Amino acid sequence: MLNNLFYIKFIFFFVITSTTSIASECFELSVNVVCGKQYYQEYCALCHGENADGNGRIAGNMKHPSPTNLILSSASDQYMREIIVKGGEKIIRSSYMPPWGNEFGAAQVSSLILYLKEIRQSSSFESVISKSNNNLYFQKWLIKKPPIAPENNKWNKARASLGKMLFFDKHLSRDLTISCASCHNPELGWSDGLSKSVGINGVVLKRSSPVITNAAYNYLQMWDGRIKSLENQALAPLDSHAEMHTDFLVAIDYLKNDSNYRDAFKKAYPDENITRETIAKALASFERTVVSNDSPFDQWIRGDGNAMSRQQIRGFKLFIDPAKGNCEICHSAPNFVDDGFHNIGLKSNAEGNDLGRYAIRKVKVLKSAFKTPTLRDIELSAPYFHDGSASTLMDVVEHYNRGGDVKEGLDPNMLPLALSQQEKEDLVEFLKALTTRYKVFVLPELSVN
Repeated sequence: MLNNLFYIKFIFFFVITSTTSIASECFELSVNVVCGKQYYQEYCALCHGENADGNGRIAGNMKHPSPTNLILSSASDQYMREIIVKGGEKIIRSSYMPPWGNEFGAAQVSSLILYLKEIRQSSSFESVISKSNNNLYFQKWLIKKPPIAPENNKWNKARASLGKMLFFDKHLSRDLTISCASCHNPELGWSDGLSKSVGINGVVLKRSSPVITNAAYNYLQMWDGRIKSLENQALAPLDSHAEMHTDFLVAIDYLKNDSNYRDAFKKAYPDENITRETIAKALASFERTVVSNDSPFDQWIRGDGNAMSRQQIRGFKLFIDPAKGNCEICHSAPNFVDDGFHNIGLKSNAEGNDLGRYAIRKVKVLKSAFKTPTLRDIELSAPYFHDGSASTLMDVVEHYNRGGDVKEGLDPNMLPLALSQQEKEDLVEFLKALTTRYKVFVLPELSVN
């Protein structure tokens, strides 16, 4: 860690002190590619890479925003000019831009743009993706580590197996009619297929069911981020009067009197009693097994050139292109989330019935802002958005292409995209490539009584 810190400080010192090494005549010359290359090597290559592929020497230490792969960008001259001069203001505010705090003159900016256009023309998208399994920019999309469990609930198979039983057991609901799986059905992408979820006694809830796919990697849980740990998230629907409204005295008595559960709890938590807390721990342990990390996209990143179709690859290019889809700005690597909250201009915002994150934190920009959901397995979990207002993936893409519908409080990144019909179809096909092909899910055996 200290070595990395020293390295970054050294590189920073190197860049700041080396800016005087650019040939002085470049500051006097008219716009030209030669000077543009010099500016790039001095100011940009450390982050964006010698070949402009986003694979610079310190790129691996930059979590968000990560350096843009400039070869894959189709940015116009005007767009590139704004990014260079204003420091990525249209994409994301960044302390790295303008390059190391430098203010470029008009000739310098134009020279840089000429050089970037030249390397983009000489390095095709196809040549870049052919090396995806060796490219840091692409490798960042792989989920390489298992979910981290808290010290008081270390993961093991016994705990996950117990949690799986509890997850599908309707005895946890007060009226014995629903289970966790009622709203998080594995056959429906761990959602329920409804625009608004339904609790006990047929109560219609105000939001769609968030998927639990890769929830173990989330920094915060729920659409409004009101809960942090999976253990507390597991308790939320059990405690909710509108959802499961669990009577824990009755539920725990049932579990204690069932021999299968007694044995399972003893094996999973030998030093703990059957309590509200151990129920939550077991449920969280099961949720940590609901992981999507082997989609055609992942296989393609790992080197299987046939895992994605040409159309899906085109869709990926649109997805990461800041001048096109710009989807990566919120749905970032590796889990296609940024752990942030955004107002994306849904029509339901105008009704004012759900303030989203603002109800938790009274910050104006958080009005009608909701947590960025993962896009992994998104093909399976329609309908979409927190209000379930988008029936298909094309509906989702069309919404973003319009730049949202309600402009009040709209996230600044919600800009009209002007995508063609072909580009929209390419994006949809790419989203489908994020679906892991699972083995048949085996339901747990539960007592019938």
